[in-house]
Amino acid sequence: MLIPMLCSLFCSRYKDFLIAVYTNTSHDKHSRDNARDAIRSNAVITVSGEMQFSSVSKQDVMRYFDELSKQVIRELILTRGHRFV
Repeated sequence: MLIPMLCSLFCSRYKDFLIAVYTNTSHDKHSRDNARDAIRSNAVITVSGEMQFSSVSKQDVMRYFDELSKQVIRELILTRGHRFV
């Protein structure tokens, strides 16, 4: 029950931020990674502090965020033909 809620929360809160970072052409590889890491840090702090997810470890939150990040990259490549350079 907790896992689907966490996945849903991540999609609703962070997917648009990740899309914005990955499609911003002013980012190079390092600045894109730094922007993603900043969003992930914010996600860990925010989600870990919520009562309904207090039993979820920070490592699990990071893992779910990384899975969402991979999903966003796949979608950008397959549906939009976005290239990462």
